[in-house]
Amino acid sequence: MRGASETAWRRRATAGGGGEEAEKKVMTETTGSREGHGGAVAAVKRVVVFFGLVASGKSTLAKLWADRHGFPYANSDVVRKGLAGSPGATRGLGLGEGIYSAEFTRRTYDALAGFAVAQLAWSPTVVLDGSYHRREERDRLRQALSSQATVLFVLCHCGEAAVKARLAIRAIDPDAVSDGDWRVYLRQRECFEAPTELSEGTFFTLCSEEPPQQLARRLDQLLGSDEGAGAGEKAASPRGRADVNS
Repeated sequence: MRGASETAWRRRATAGGGGEEAEKKVMTETTGSREGHGGAVAAVKRVVVFFGLVASGKSTLAKLWADRHGFPYANSDVVRKGLAGSPGATRGLGLGEGIYSAEFTRRTYDALAGFAVAQLAWSPTVVLDGSYHRREERDRLRQALSSQATVLFVLCHCGEAAVKARLAIRAIDPDAVSDGDWRVYLRQRECFEAPTELSEGTFFTLCSEEPPQQLARRLDQLLGSDEGAGAGEKAASPRGRADVNS
């Protein structure tokens, strides 16, 4: 993630003083035009994408927020391993190698888009969780969903000390699915393409070093929960999970 471009998009994401109020302003600009049509966001289908580098906290926050409201949730690591037929971790592979090749990564993100389309049939909001560190990946998703939903991006980030601590815990976790390690983190950081293509109102940033429950409450304030819009449908529909071969 190169300094100049990172500074530009971060300044744009937190314009107006930064912090929670600036983030809320950004999201209000996205959803405000829907007021008068059943609520600020309830009448609009949404796909909320949590993205960022390895160990940025995106998966913890994405799953927590999805579970908090019963939204369908898909994780790129689970989908990738499902497509490969290898549900466990396969550490040692770098970006561009094996199941992380450009071709396989495209298959993975296409499957995530397909999951979102299917779940939007009954849920007002779908949550996706992946690195999406290249503009082409984000553009492809937005194009695939352009007639289905509004796509919002939540960029999660944290300091290197937090990254190292999380990776150390992950390395000894037998249930960990992600193959990310320090080497992958450094490579992703080098290759990360800042989301300068995203207009104000379609993305915001969150530092994941705050307590997860506190961050989840902030997301509720910024995005709304859509619980009213989907309550009847959720009662009659199975919970969407991308944890099978699909």
